[in-house]
Amino acid sequence: MHRPARSTLLTLLLLAALAPLASAADRPALDTLEAAIRRVAADATQKTVCVRIRLADGHEGFGSGAVVSPDGLVLTCAHVTEPAKGGALTAVFPDGAEATLTVVASNAKNDYALCRLTTGRKDLPHFTFAPQEPRLGDWVVGLGHPGGPYADHRPTVAAGKVTALDRRLPILMEGKAYVGALQTDAPLFGGNSGGPLVDLEGRLVGINGAILMVGDGSFASSGVRIAKDLPALAAGHDVEGVEIEDMFEAMSTMASELDPDELAEAFADDNLREMLRAMGPMMRLAGRAEGTERAARRLDDLRAGAAATGRVLPTSGDLLADGVVVGKVTPIGRRGGRALFLTSARAALSPGTLTVRGAGLASPNVARVRGVDGTWDLGLLDVASPGEDVALPRVAADADLVPGSIVLLPGADGTPASGGVLAATGRTVGTERRIPTLGIVRLFQPPHTSPFRPYPAMFQIDAPIEADESGWPVVRPDGALVGVAVAHFNRGATMVVPAAVLPARVERMLEGLDDPAPASYGPPPRPAPDRARAAAKVRAREARRASMTLYVPTLAGVLKPVALSEGEGTTAPTVATDSGGGPLDLLGADVLVSIGGTPTGSVAAAEAAIAALAPDAKVPVVLRRAGRDVVYEGTAEGEGRGRKLALRALAK
Repeated sequence: MHRPARSTLLTLLLLAALAPLASAADRPALDTLEAAIRRVAADATQKTVCVRIRLADGHEGFGSGAVVSPDGLVLTCAHVTEPAKGGALTAVFPDGAEATLTVVASNAKNDYALCRLTTGRKDLPHFTFAPQEPRLGDWVVGLGHPGGPYADHRPTVAAGKVTALDRRLPILMEGKAYVGALQTDAPLFGGNSGGPLVDLEGRLVGINGAILMVGDGSFASSGVRIAKDLPALAAGHDVEGVEIEDMFEAMSTMASELDPDELAEAFADDNLREMLRAMGPMMRLAGRAEGTERAARRLDDLRAGAAATGRVLPTSGDLLADGVVVGKVTPIGRRGGRALFLTSARAALSPGTLTVRGAGLASPNVARVRGVDGTWDLGLLDVASPGEDVALPRVAADADLVPGSIVLLPGADGTPASGGVLAATGRTVGTERRIPTLGIVRLFQPPHTSPFRPYPAMFQIDAPIEADESGWPVVRPDGALVGVAVAHFNRGATMVVPAAVLPARVERMLEGLDDPAPASYGPPPRPAPDRARAAAKVRAREARRASMTLYVPTLAGVLKPVALSEGEGTTAPTVATDSGGGPLDLLGADVLVSIGGTPTGSVAAAEAAIAALAPDAKVPVVLRRAGRDVVYEGTAEGEGRGRKLALRALAK
């Protein structure tokens, strides 16, 4: 549900659940994946409705719903229907037709409700339920109305992967409990509540209802569980629902998955952010063990699929103002010894000296602004670049620009830095966009990274951009230009200027067009992230993941830790310096070869081999020293995260 005074998807303070990485063999080819998502998006759009909630006080809110029978049964979230008591519910179809909705019955505790349309029709397109839960790593498609409906009434499409199964989610502020929930990385937001989550065969696998305010997780009630309740609900009987049996364990699991740095950055209050940063070390001690692999994300598959094609994408670049990144740039050719770049109008009008970095340039070059098109939120820049004239980039074909089409946002090296799917086409933006302003949402940074403002007919994609990333080129997997990303309103809602309009706009800006932008509205957007802090965090995480510890006894018999890290030019764990531990001393440059016969070609492989050992197990540990193998007898000591592998003797 969406309205200014209420959060629309239930909000959760946790990070995405952990699961094994999917193997490359499980990843579909991009063309196969895209064909399935396109097919599902076209089919499911006709079965998805916007739910308009009129409250007793006259205010309105919005959610989504999934039609599940030909005679008009609609599933949505209980937290969508409950505020309408004393008011009214209306379903709005993608063609703009409306029908009254009445609540038949609900499972309030587990947050789903069954409603009936009053159309009188018996032939409505509708979803069928998948007979079993999806598998971990399966691709799914979510539809709904994040941020509320647009003038075209069509649902927004988002795609992602199932990143965890059987989740238990206590949502204390709403009195709800998600039991057996599906977790995905499909980018959803307020207004998606009650919308369908479908598999690549178009079958209903869940009803979306909750999101993370931190991280990339979205959560859906299990379609298998809902299907079991459907006969009772259809008969008008409320279902009591299932409680979470061990609330403490569920809360502990949530807390253990928090990344304190990410959580701190998400909060709007400076004092609260600093408090959370100070608590970081303590939260990490209670958190997951380092090296635990997260479930493969959708971007992993998109990157792997793009690499498999062997194509190099066009490059992007950064726009800097007085040395600070303020946006991205899209290369669009060369004229008269000047390279041309597009960015957002906001970025182009940044005060200070503008320079372009990357985007095929040998070094950062001072840029000048040739024109600004406020209507389309575009700025045209040029920099000195000797060479022959180069035409505008190849534009994607219309047939490749339908909801569900895969899009990529290339980095400076021509590999995908981000990506997702085309969520909507021909989408105009008026002055109706809003975000929740009360409740738990007030504690967090705004979801939008650009000002709310009207736009002409745009593409919408479900890949996010930050405040300092407007102007990013959006391309197809074959490198054809889709457009220029200029605005981001919420998850699943990045607005892209279509490439087809660029030639005419560029010509006008070359003539010096200075067209003011329409007035913006709403609260200020979220500021750009602290890139220096983020880079330091990545380096620290990589350093933690790329090191491990073995233990050797000193002459006094006390175990001494010896650090091994992935060496230069190799991923195999390598001893950095002599341990000085006595007769079982490990020497600098010793390389760990195997543990108990298991090859240890990386720190992660070595840690996994140690974790698999039974308590007190004795195994051979092989290290390569100066070209020969030295075999120790290792003993697994301790339990869980306290497990140590002690080298207490040389093997006989």
